[in-house]
Amino acid sequence: MQNIVILAGNIGQNPEVRTTQGGTKITNFTLATSRPRLSEGRAIRDENGYRVMDTEWHRITCFNGLGKTVAEHSEKGMKVMVHGRIHYTKWTDATGTDRYGCEIIAEKVDFLSAPKVCAGDGKEQIRTTAGRCADRSHSSGHHPCRQLRAQTHRPALGDLGDRHRHAHGDGIPRQL
Repeated sequence: MQNIVILAGNIGQNPEVRTTQGGTKITNFTLATSRPRLSEGRAIRDENGYRVMDTEWHRITCFNGLGKTVAEHSEKGMKVMVHGRIHYTKWTDATGTDRYGCEIIAEKVDFLSAPKVCAGDGKEQIRTTAGRCADRSHSSGHHPCRQLRAQTHRPALGDLGDRHRHAHGDGIPRQL
């Protein structure tokens, strides 16, 4: 038997990074997934004819290199696909009550949206709403932000193939 989870959704808040006493870096974020609300096997529609959607929130945890990559290149609202496993925890709170939790331990994260920043010249450059780098100081011959966008370009629907950017457990983003 295998414990495999694949979720595609929108990041609910900017990732938070913390370091354990042992030096392990842990990055956490929430992921929202949506599905149509069903009644008797059919999608429920509102008064305007739109499908009513139910949203579920998932806690995602990434470790070390993968966590670093996610923290550096993602932000609230971005679309990502998380491959990982379900992990259940149990603890006792200060009042002595047993508490239970569930999280997804990410093993791979695919960025389905453009990255939050462009990399170049040792400084962060904010991308514009069109996904273009806001820094116009790059020479026209070589633009490091263009290369990053090309690696993270979201392919047309039905043409996903192996061209989208992956962050693997080793934390090295790469083109496949």
